[in-house]
Amino acid sequence: SSSYVTTSSGTMAMGGVIAVNSESKVSKPYVNYSFSNLYNHEVSANFPLGKKLSLKLITNQSSNEFEYYDPVFLENRTRKNNSVSSTGLLLNYNDLIFGKRLSSTVWVQHAERGIPGPIGTTVSEATQTDEWIRLSNSILLNSGKYPWKLQVNGALEKLDYLDSTLVRFGDDPLSYSTILRTQVRTTKRLLFLQKLWSDVTLERADLLVNTNNYENSKRRGISKFLLSSTLVVTEKLSFTQINQLEHFSDFGFAFSPSLGMNYQFIKEKFWFYSTLSNAFSPPSFNDLYWPRLGNPDLKAQSATKWESGYHWNNTFGNHSITHESS
Repeated sequence: SSSYVTTSSGTMAMGGVIAVNSESKVSKPYVNYSFSNLYNHEVSANFPLGKKLSLKLITNQSSNEFEYYDPVFLENRTRKNNSVSSTGLLLNYNDLIFGKRLSSTVWVQHAERGIPGPIGTTVSEATQTDEWIRLSNSILLNSGKYPWKLQVNGALEKLDYLDSTLVRFGDDPLSYSTILRTQVRTTKRLLFLQKLWSDVTLERADLLVNTNNYENSKRRGISKFLLSSTLVVTEKLSFTQINQLEHFSDFGFAFSPSLGMNYQFIKEKFWFYSTLSNAFSPPSFNDLYWPRLGNPDLKAQSATKWESGYHWNNTFGNHSITHESS
């Protein structure tokens, strides 16, 4: 499966990803390398530890650089926006339990994030350290034409943030945050015909944030109902329509439909895709409650988004190259 490059709501953007994969056999160690035009480089080393267990080591370097004219200093400058350096370890376990396929993953990661000061100032870069452990468990309750999958996920994240600008106000420049995330999700196929099928998804997610930046802890619960239908018109052309209904504990109900098209010029190697969707995004807790900058009266955002792009994948012996742009 592919991970499409998307634009943010309310902006226009173009992006692309190239992934280079080199491996001998699935049962032997192999290395993945990927980079994008947004100065994102990632290397992962995969080590099978028997038939049921595998280990992956990941390192990533990324930043978004752009040039701008600084009206204060009257010169062109290059700005690194949100540069990140991270290392991680991912342990995956797969097995059959009572005839059902079980997959469990533990992901531990440490990241150093640089956040530049405001344009037109001499404020130094702020730094943030992210550490987390994420657990993901899925079991295939039914396979065949009518698959049914259950997922239970959880994450504990720790964010330490140093903002040099707060020193000027006499405030503590250190920010300590702990985030707990839980998610239960189930997807079941309701209809299967030769060229038409529909899946339904039910999901419950909860977010709990404790930080010295807010007066008290903040909690948000999200309940989701999603109905997805795919129609295969020809061997090359297919359409997917999604209806998503969500309820946010602090922002009420939201309905987000979308319609997508996929055309395969070369089966499983080169295809074009296009999506028209309506997105709903409530403000984050920082948008609402961050000291001096947060606004507790903010409303949720909605946007109509159109995205088009292509995906190219080719294999040469034990090597593969994937390119994607949108």
